[in-house]
Amino acid sequence: MGTMRTALALAVAVKTYLDSVIRAEGKFKLQAAIRTVEALVILISWLALFWVVRERTYVSYVLAVILGFVSVSLLFLTLGRVQRLLAPRYWEPRWALKLWRYIRFAVIGAGGGVLLVSGDKILIGRLLGPVNLGIYAAYYFISVQVAIQFSAIFINVFFPMVSRQADKRAVLRKLNRLLVTLFVPAVLVAMGVMAVSLRLLSSAYPFSWLLVFSMSVFAILFF
Repeated sequence: MGTMRTALALAVAVKTYLDSVIRAEGKFKLQAAIRTVEALVILISWLALFWVVRERTYVSYVLAVILGFVSVSLLFLTLGRVQRLLAPRYWEPRWALKLWRYIRFAVIGAGGGVLLVSGDKILIGRLLGPVNLGIYAAYYFISVQVAIQFSAIFINVFFPMVSRQADKRAVLRKLNRLLVTLFVPAVLVAMGVMAVSLRLLSSAYPFSWLLVFSMSVFAILFF
């Protein structure tokens, strides 16, 4: 179990790093194609482990994810040609300190976010029981996935393009106006995605439009 956790962590770290390099290079078409391959590799691997090997536990999916991430990393290295960006000089202490100045607040915020995200589940599980925790987890999971998909599309294109603009303040002003204008439509789209996803996930979960609306607003604010 410990080996599998370590392998998953390494696969996620390497894949995320190489994906960021490809995004910074502006190779969005290649990135989209490789991500499609990633999804297919994970799906086919999981089905093979589930039906052929008959490993019908969460282990089969974890192994499929590891295989998919390793395959994607190899494709990034070969087709993306990112080897030249992995030069030893970028691993020197002075470069590490320079990068740290840019990301230190994001790292601290991510660490605090992990604690906050876990805190609500601990309270609900302790006070309301595992059944209510499961319902909350389903709504929360779908809402966060909606936010992650929206933000992934946005971050994937926005930051590389903005970094090339001379007047970044003008871009940010336009972005702020756009976010206000699109807030209500985005909430409605998120509600539709959540409603369909809950039905597909399981009919055993109680459906509430109030919860769908609340978590959709949370998803857009999270984005």
